[in-house]
Amino acid sequence: PGVGKTSLLNLLTGAAKEKIGKFTPVPEIGIYEHNKVRYQIVDMPTIRQGAASGIGNGREIISQLRACDLICFCVDLSRDYKEQIDLLLEELNKSHLRINVPPPPITIDKTGSNKIQVFYLTNEARELNDVEDLTEKIKEITHAGGIRNGIVKVFGKIELDHVVDSLNPSVAYKKSIILGTKGDLALTKNTFDKLEKSYSNIFPLVIGTSVKMRKIPSDFGKIVLTYLQKMKVYTMNKGIVAERPLLIDSSPNKPTIRDVAIKIHRSFYESFDHAIVIRKDARQEKKKVGLEYELKENDIIELHMK
Repeated sequence: PGVGKTSLLNLLTGAAKEKIGKFTPVPEIGIYEHNKVRYQIVDMPTIRQGAASGIGNGREIISQLRACDLICFCVDLSRDYKEQIDLLLEELNKSHLRINVPPPPITIDKTGSNKIQVFYLTNEARELNDVEDLTEKIKEITHAGGIRNGIVKVFGKIELDHVVDSLNPSVAYKKSIILGTKGDLALTKNTFDKLEKSYSNIFPLVIGTSVKMRKIPSDFGKIVLTYLQKMKVYTMNKGIVAERPLLIDSSPNKPTIRDVAIKIHRSFYESFDHAIVIRKDARQEKKKVGLEYELKENDIIELHMK
């Protein structure tokens, strides 16, 4: 409590101004806009020790985090940062939220017969140590998880904990950043540097803020999109460009016209004929392209159906 979440929400969105300095009993919502992209920012009630067990409505609070694109750990730089961060990580992990780790390269599907079969489908997977022993342990864990017949596909390096997580439908993988608050207070610069160094293996993005000094990156929205590996493009219909951009994934591969068509509606993909792409400052500004054409930031796209 009292880390400055509500003040930060107000700085970015202008929301909840009258509630600054008060305990946040229910989520407060504000809209932040940057470069025509609107971000819904939710100031959540405090996660306390024991939240995963239900203390302080912790289960209800944490369950709402499952719907978000990004979790921001707001950490008071004038207090013990390690205690704050470790508490949040522990409660989220107990609630089956995995922070800043990719989903494991393994899938498990039930079948009707043939018991449990394990397949290693990439060179990286086939080069794992003690594959025979690993296979038996995977079968044991899968069987203990209630699957008697199934196919396990391994696509890369895995640990046994990954198998357990893959069997648990409540496990979710979330990206997260740290926002250090109260950066205007004495000695917080040194604290911020220590925090950033100590947690760089978990949090690749740590941002210092100060509401009092109105200090937060002016391109905060762009920083968030880059971190989430999202790219901004615009759609066009009969020569009229949409006012707001469309956000598409820019990882692991470069986005294509196919991704835009499916994102809008699968029928656009199924009935696709061609697309017109307008790219400012390109040698050829306007092109007629197909589904596999790779897109760049701020491209303007008009889809044509058969």
